[in-house]
Amino acid sequence: MENIIRSQMSEFDENRVHGLKARCKVIPDTRNHQGFFISEDTYTLIEETETGWAYICTDDSEDGFPSRCHFVNPDDLRFLKKFQ
Repeated sequence: MENIIRSQMSEFDENRVHGLKARCKVIPDTRNHQGFFISEDTYTLIEETETGWAYICTDDSEDGFPSRCHFVNPDDLRFLKKFQ
């Protein structure tokens, strides 16, 4: 699964080197590692785990810290072209 993330993000490698985080959306009906549906929102890819999950978080709290995080299948991610 790590290859999926790498293939989708190959054009963004330069941005990752400069410390910018990849922004992504999840496809409809995406479930987390516990089987629960997660909201179709914009997330930040935090890391790719050794076990094959993508760890994503939203940044919708007032203090700027991630407030909702999920482990999801990397196949369910669609990366955005803008970085923040």
